[in-house]
Amino acid sequence: MNWRKIVWMFFWPLYRLFAELFFQFEIKGGENLKNLKKPFILAANHASYLDGEFIVVAFPWNSEFFPIRYMAAEYYYKKLFLGSILWLLGGFQVVQGIGLDESLAPAVSLLLKNSDVVGVFPEGKITKDGNFGEGKPGVAYLALKTNLPVLPVNISGSFGLNNIKTVVFGRKKVGITFGKPFYLKDYVGEHNPDPEKDKEILIKGTKIVMEKIKDTL
Repeated sequence: MNWRKIVWMFFWPLYRLFAELFFQFEIKGGENLKNLKKPFILAANHASYLDGEFIVVAFPWNSEFFPIRYMAAEYYYKKLFLGSILWLLGGFQVVQGIGLDESLAPAVSLLLKNSDVVGVFPEGKITKDGNFGEGKPGVAYLALKTNLPVLPVNISGSFGLNNIKTVVFGRKKVGITFGKPFYLKDYVGEHNPDPEKDKEILIKGTKIVMEKIKDTL
């Protein structure tokens, strides 16, 4: 068994207890996971630092999909404690400003060589107003480069969970909804994307992924 899966299974009960104790936690769309096999790309909206944990506990404790390898910007890894936790849980850093081919090479390798699940927040940052932001082309690049399915995940109710008071006393309703997996090539055609030559295709593909996440309710 992958040692990181053991780590995830250790933390899962703690995360689930936290979600059930402090939130009205709801999971929908579990039927869309039944025929899904690794590897695939998990794409979700991003409204809180807790989004990754909420997604974790929406899966079963001993999920075949664990560990989900979340992408994170390199500056998170410059923080010793946070960077260590992210690494322990299987996260990996994405270096910005060096082009999609190079920056997403680790993600492509994890998907195609390791057959892992890679988690992506296409917006690239936490929303500032609670609304969906514009997606970055990386998610479309990954989907087309690897020719793997995308699992859209809609996270609702997590916006504003930025202080202890809101978390402990808010009892907000937080929902995780799994959408139907899809292949991006079915919407934009099959491509081995060139980040420079295929910008329009990547923009179109990213918009489709974001729409799938929005429609997953």
